[in-house]
Amino acid sequence: MKRGLDRIETVLSLVKGKRVGLVANAASVDRFGRSSLEIFEKETCLAAVFGLEHGITMTFAAGEKVDGEQSGKLKVFSLYGGNGSGLSKEARELIDVLVFDIQDLGLRFYTYVSSLRLILRSAAEMNLPVIILDRPNPLGRSVYGTLLDESDQSFVGIDNLPIRYGLTIGELALFFNANIGADLRVVPLDGWTGGLWQGRWVPTSPNIPTFETAFVYSGMCFLEGTNLSEGRGTDAPFLTFGAPFMTRDLSFSFEGFELERTTFIPSSSKYQGELCHGYRIRVTDYGANPVEFSLRLMNRIFEEYDEMCFPEGKIASIRHLLGSRESEMVKNDLPALLAKCDRDALYFRTLMSRFILY
Repeated sequence: MKRGLDRIETVLSLVKGKRVGLVANAASVDRFGRSSLEIFEKETCLAAVFGLEHGITMTFAAGEKVDGEQSGKLKVFSLYGGNGSGLSKEARELIDVLVFDIQDLGLRFYTYVSSLRLILRSAAEMNLPVIILDRPNPLGRSVYGTLLDESDQSFVGIDNLPIRYGLTIGELALFFNANIGADLRVVPLDGWTGGLWQGRWVPTSPNIPTFETAFVYSGMCFLEGTNLSEGRGTDAPFLTFGAPFMTRDLSFSFEGFELERTTFIPSSSKYQGELCHGYRIRVTDYGANPVEFSLRLMNRIFEEYDEMCFPEGKIASIRHLLGSRESEMVKNDLPALLAKCDRDALYFRTLMSRFILY
């Protein structure tokens, strides 16, 4: 399977004689492990580099301000902020074309997705051509979850997408651009059949070190908006969860996943330095639905622990990750929420069909 970056001859023909701006990070590699930053620095007139959340080195923590990065002699323009930002006029004056080469996870709340939409919007306003080097959706074509209401949209949910949207990053750009109208070109994949990720995993952000993590993260990310630790500051983020008060047995099971009792002390984030009781998740069947698993698990935790709550004032609050109405339904009406997940996913599968390239 060839990524867009693997079709470098096609890419070079599109940017020949132009000053190039590149959106990339440490996961932007070809099938041989070569960095797109190194390739473009060697093969093109690379005039500007742009980073998203975590920076081009992916050493910045989630939500941390990204500033002061360099790529060789070039200043790195950060496109990540409290509410996200598009291209600056200063950056626009340096480049003739913008190339976007980022591996996403196929999830609505991954901020790389929000940055892509903002980039397209500002590129349209600035009359700047954009080239997307397509990459596979690690979670395949599976579509599931509620569509986010406009009133709940934020930088962790910037458009009316389901939780798992089943599009590649190039197809998603086409979906966004239908209402934006930027000068957009997608360098397509070759040989991708729509399945789950196979082969060597390159971490897409600091807390997604393995594909198992990415798979479970598609639902367990919701814990970011609760007072449970989602395992940040451990060696298994999102595969580990708990809190100092979680001492009772949940007696929970869901086909495709196993829960193993554990204790842990996070080195950062929630309950830093405190002993937490909780569970370690193990995936036994990648054909299972991690979003439904997580919603059912949260519902069970609500039944057992009145202490679990939705703290206000957090950027990645549960209402932005899941939706204000939906977050209440997790606790009070789970069957109706799961039915809505099915209805919304069915609707989006129909909507997405005209943007599918493979």
